Amino acid sequence: MAANNNSGVIATGAGPTIDARSLHLPAQMVRPPNEVVASPGLNNLPAPRNGVFVGRDEDLARLDAAMDNGSGRAVVRVVHGLGGVGKSTLALEYAHRFRHRYNPIWWIAADTAEGIVAELAELAVRLDPIAAIGA
Repeated sequence: MAANNNSGVIATGAGPTIDARSLHLPAQMVRPPNEVVASPGLNNLPAPRNGVFVGRDEDLARLDAAMDNGSGRAVVRVVHGLGGVGKSTLALEYAHRFRHRYNPIWWIAADTAEGIVAELAELAVRLDPIAAIGA
């Protein structure tokens, strides 16, 4: 699946390998987002669970309440604050602690628009559209 001219992995150096693939699906074969089923446990969390994470119970509870909209639909929430206060650590702990509730869990660093597009493209590939066609 191509997104923003990114259609695969390109390796450089001595003896490079190029894996460039594009998948073009007819519109009638593309499922609405609420019908796409992710493989169990699909995630790209950037780090394992922090074994020494302590405290922040109130912050985790507030985040948990914000994530539960009761609709069964995807929820997007933003944790914001000054640099270095532990926003990413809090979000990562939440993702690990409650990973049994969500599938997929996809971590997107929003530093650049290009990075967001690349992460969403990777998610689209990992959702395996070819398998979804046969389902």
